[in-house]
Amino acid sequence: MQSTEKKHIRDEPYLYLLAKVDFNPIFIMGDHRSGTTLLYQTLVATECFNCVRADHAIEYDEILDNYVNNIENQARLELSELFRNQGITDRGIDKVVATPDLPEEYGFIFINAGYESHMNHENLPLFTQPKKSTQFQSK
Repeated sequence: MQSTEKKHIRDEPYLYLLAKVDFNPIFIMGDHRSGTTLLYQTLVATECFNCVRADHAIEYDEILDNYVNNIENQARLELSELFRNQGITDRGIDKVVATPDLPEEYGFIFINAGYESHMNHENLPLFTQPKKSTQFQSK
């Protein structure tokens, strides 16, 4: 169920940029501590794949705005500072260091937007928009 609180979507003026952007998602699934994080990080390191990062999952509706206005680095620095101020050093479940650039699960976007963590017809646009935004940035 979606949150009743209406959030200002900073990306809204730029959504037209995504009209012709296509992406082919790759889903990595596995149990905790099975190597999915290592696989995710390895794929991202090849620079052949775009990923959902922690900053995308947290600020899913600001990806284009930050890119168009050239404030991506500033936004990541602010998120790093927030992590530091809140004492967030790792993901907690596996001691992987928490940074804004950490590859993250798309389900957290749903949770941050007030939905359940699984994909359905209602939240499908919330799945595709951040993916298209990261694809647009990589061009």
